Amino acid sequence: MAPGGWQNAFHVEGEPPEEGGVFTFAEVSSVSADYFATMGIPLLRGREFTRSDGVDAPRVVIVDEMLAERYWPNDDPIGKRLKFGDYTSDNPWMEVVGVVGHVKVNGVVREALPQWYMPHWQDNDRAYFVAVKSAGDPTRLIEPIRQAVLAVDPAQPIAEVNTMTAYVGASTADGRFMAILLGTFAAAALLLSAVGIYGVMAQATAERGHEIGVRIALGATGGEVLGMVVRQGMVRVAVGVILGVALAIAIGRLMAGSLFGVSALDPATFVAAPLFLSAVALTASLVPARRAVDVDPVRALQAE
Repeated sequence: MAPGGWQNAFHVEGEPPEEGGVFTFAEVSSVSADYFATMGIPLLRGREFTRSDGVDAPRVVIVDEMLAERYWPNDDPIGKRLKFGDYTSDNPWMEVVGVVGHVKVNGVVREALPQWYMPHWQDNDRAYFVAVKSAGDPTRLIEPIRQAVLAVDPAQPIAEVNTMTAYVGASTADGRFMAILLGTFAAAALLLSAVGIYGVMAQATAERGHEIGVRIALGATGGEVLGMVVRQGMVRVAVGVILGVALAIAIGRLMAGSLFGVSALDPATFVAAPLFLSAVALTASLVPARRAVDVDPVRALQAE
């Protein structure tokens, strides 16, 4: 989940050379036999790595479902081959022995590239992470694991000890801060909109007290007057809602890159906000209208 993974250019056997010297890149990881089980990455086809995939064994890789779907959508990836670099490179071919689920290795917000894995016995690196799965509190295992590593090599540096929860939290920190900030501004804007709509609609309805008194004096019922006031007020609201939703759709597309787990055209948001403001406008129309209807029409006319 931490940023700064290992991306490398690769070439699939049988594929035409990349046009214009543009290489295809993928996330590459060097892992042990139990990595997929530990991380909960499902094996979809083929096999996982074993200790028999050693230095002297044939070169093998496991690809994720995204890479398999891209290059072998209608074929079985098992037995296919790929290698580092372009088709002219001298790097050895590596045979696909398994397909696993796609994961996001650079944080949950960023979309990850296709990925393939190598057995670490065939690609010994200078630095590794040890992933440990625990049934209880994982922080209790930090010190025992540290002591176990030092027992093997007292000079081995141990750094970046963290839980998966912390890695996930760090990968969403920027987006979470932006969401809280924008959410606060949005709530304030919604509140100000509600207050403004209520004030305007209430004032507009209250100023029609003379008109309401005349209509009642001429025989209009209270229900008819209320229906007229609400209908005229809600027509204005409907026009505002239509314009507001259109602008929200346009602006939402600009924010799509900052969203995670929700679309820029989230139906719940586009239904809840207009309904809330419409309810505020309806209340702002009904309350003054009811007061005007309850007033004696003679007094209303005399007051004018």
